[in-house]
Amino acid sequence: MSNQSRKHRGYATERAVADYLRTWWHGANVQRGNGKDVINVPFDLEIKSRSTFSPMEWLRQVKARAKSSGELAAYRDWE
Repeated sequence: MSNQSRKHRGYATERAVADYLRTWWHGANVQRGNGKDVINVPFDLEIKSRSTFSPMEWLRQVKARAKSSGELAAYRDWE
């Protein structure tokens, strides 16, 4: 699969999650660049669309971001 295909799959996944979260948080939307993947929700959420399953890597990423932002993160510290 090409890099462009993976990128577009990731964008589609982020949009799908944001669309779903709009059920509760009407302003939920996708953000590009560094930081939260979905904005206008009361927590930090890391969205991945990958063929490999690496939850610890993703949890470490959102934990580090939440530590600097002070926001509630969707993670559990397993370490």
